[in-house]
Amino acid sequence: LEDLNEGVMIADDAGRVIYTNPAYDQLTGSRDGEVRAVERVFAGEPKAAEAVYRVAQAAREGRVAEEEIRLGGPLPGAPGEGPRWYRVRVRPMPSTPANGRKAAAWTVADVTDERAQQESVFLELQHAIDYLDHAPAGFFSAEPDGRIVYLNATLAEWLGIDIAQFDAGSLSLGDLVRGESVSLLAGVLAERGHDRTETIDLDL
Repeated sequence: LEDLNEGVMIADDAGRVIYTNPAYDQLTGSRDGEVRAVERVFAGEPKAAEAVYRVAQAAREGRVAEEEIRLGGPLPGAPGEGPRWYRVRVRPMPSTPANGRKAAAWTVADVTDERAQQESVFLELQHAIDYLDHAPAGFFSAEPDGRIVYLNATLAEWLGIDIAQFDAGSLSLGDLVRGESVSLLAGVLAERGHDRTETIDLDL
């Protein structure tokens, strides 16, 4: 625990802090032996109140719980700058033979870099979707059973479909093409792990 990068705090069911590791002290800005429980650490952050309450309630009920909390900056006294993401977890521990009190292990981790990477991937995906939506060609994606799960704006406009009202799976191949064309498209299947490309002329 002493060498973990995640902050760890162990507290009994009365809320008394039994142990914290160095990472917890650094993340929460603890100074001069003043150790604060997780609930107190986030007490001054309105955006965190509900999430911390849910985790604390789980701790009282002896359940495992996890929440991610976004703050406008680092916790007071903690390193870093700019918006920060924290992951807070709790799990019950066996009662101690000494006094029979139950305890819970809390972990607090700064996952800002991880979330930044996820947001970067999301933005790249969003750019790809924007590209497809404005491409001068129609794109759609369908499940093996023919349900259409994606339709780009160009094809939707050609077909007279309001893209804002489109729900994945609400249309099928039979709604777009006629007769035998459905079985023609459904027959284009690739072997597992391989791609297959076919060009087929159809009437919509």
